[in-house]
Amino acid sequence: MSEFTVASVIEVIGESTESWEDAVNNAVEAAAKTVQHITGVEVLNLTATVENGRVSRYKADIHIAFAVDDSLRKIKEPALSGHATPKY
Repeated sequence: MSEFTVASVIEVIGESTESWEDAVNNAVEAAAKTVQHITGVEVLNLTATVENGRVSRYKADIHIAFAVDDSLRKIKEPALSGHATPKY
């Protein structure tokens, strides 16, 4: 049986007063405080707040992908119920 990685994806919104790139980095850094094994990001949407005719805050809506740590699972294989499978 071959090994493969199972990934999960969460959506996060980062903000910055500097740039959209900084907003993405802020979102990833915040997520990395509680999520391990981050493997990539997808930028979904870039928006900004405008004040007095200038961009004052950059926002980045992103998906963060991370590998699921299979070693933390308590049960490696699906549990069997102990009952025979009915035949129809």
